[in-house]
Amino acid sequence: MQQTAKARYEALLPHREQFLARARRCAELSVPSLLPPEGFTGFGQARLPEPYQGLGAEAVINLSSRLLMSLLPPGQKFFRLAVPAETLVQAGEDEEAPEITTGLAKAEDIMQSEIDRSGWRQPTNLALQLLTATGNALEYLGPDNRLRVWRLDQYVCVRDGSGNVIELVIQQKMHPSQLPQQARTLTTVKDTDPSAKVELYTWLRKASNGYRVVQQIEDKDVPGSRGVFQRNPFNVLRWNSVPSESYGRGKIEEHLADFVALDRMTQSVIEGAEMASKHLTRVTPSAPQAKQIERKLTEASSGDIVMAEEGDIGLLQFANIPGIQVVSAEIARLEQRLARAFLMTSSIQRDAERVTAYELSLMAQELEGTLGGVYSMLADELQRERVVTLIENMQATGKLPPFDEQMAAPVITTGLEALGRSQDVAKALQALDVARNHDPRVTEDWDFAYLGKILMNGLDLPGGILPAEVAQRRRREQEIQRAAMSR
Repeated sequence: MQQTAKARYEALLPHREQFLARARRCAELSVPSLLPPEGFTGFGQARLPEPYQGLGAEAVINLSSRLLMSLLPPGQKFFRLAVPAETLVQAGEDEEAPEITTGLAKAEDIMQSEIDRSGWRQPTNLALQLLTATGNALEYLGPDNRLRVWRLDQYVCVRDGSGNVIELVIQQKMHPSQLPQQARTLTTVKDTDPSAKVELYTWLRKASNGYRVVQQIEDKDVPGSRGVFQRNPFNVLRWNSVPSESYGRGKIEEHLADFVALDRMTQSVIEGAEMASKHLTRVTPSAPQAKQIERKLTEASSGDIVMAEEGDIGLLQFANIPGIQVVSAEIARLEQRLARAFLMTSSIQRDAERVTAYELSLMAQELEGTLGGVYSMLADELQRERVVTLIENMQATGKLPPFDEQMAAPVITTGLEALGRSQDVAKALQALDVARNHDPRVTEDWDFAYLGKILMNGLDLPGGILPAEVAQRRRREQEIQRAAMSR
């Protein structure tokens, strides 16, 4: 009997269990809603865990916001289209023809407009928060160019030795009214119950001719859901990849011991502070008329006089103040260490809607140095896959002209690419500064057009470079003008 998607999902659950339990623990100490406890539905009396400290949530939000700003900078493209170097070599050209550069720039603008229209920032922010807190996220860029994100408890996967996904099963629980019309006849669940749920499984497997996909409800195929993709349409993301493991581990898990200690110590300080804030009056049991004194104290208002002998009445005081001070000092040390790990002590980025390319490059350098290569991995695995899929979708709908990667390939301009371009800009500016401060005879053999080209490309302003024939004509005109003035 042929195995069903549901059976395969349940067979792979034990392999995910240890990763899911640890990811839930990390979410519990940071943002519990990112990965709720098992069985949480959001209805009735169900409540999410409430950590005693807020540093975990602040750390996740801060780091994911920095990554979002760098991976999807507002007002700037995070990619460009370029003719591959191999194609230029085969054609015997040193650089792209001006008309090709202009055409690719127009295609980039069209793609960026589609990204803005599709609203990538919100799902990207969710994916980055999931990666930071739980280490795993699954995203899908649909034919409408909109992103869909799943958390770890909604899918299982299998990777090969190289880390490539060879099998993926997604479980979606939805109300019957949310199903496509052709799929509603497959379920016996009635849509009259507002809390009714139907399980829709999407099963992807790597085959010799691509990736086979099928969707099933109650072990029956959804009509028209079987197909074969040449590329995996789903992007299974990980924060850190560990050899021989199909799932990733997040940034919170790297510092889990510190977060656990911080949460417990904060709980201890809160409980101690609550005890210290209580105002309790002690009445000596052996005091004359102790019961009457107790009644009078209970009924007395502020400023009233109660008759009693000295020593019969006293205030109970919290005696463990030194212990709370020791714990508070340890909390401060843990918070400082975690703040450094999650880039909460830096102030490179200004609080503004637009930041300069220089500030973005500084942020990229800090992210790359602190996150140990994770930033560059995200720039490659997250952004490149999105751009390639976006090109295919837009070409399929006629929004972009047909071209393959031999004609124009996407180049991600964040990550290490952005760092390299910022270094080129710095070198070009240094060379121009040297030329300005020295005698013109020293730099008369310098190619200032080449320096200007490096500078403009590094600043993502290719339109500021004149075509070669126009620049040559202008130089001839300037030489003729100088010659005429010298007569």
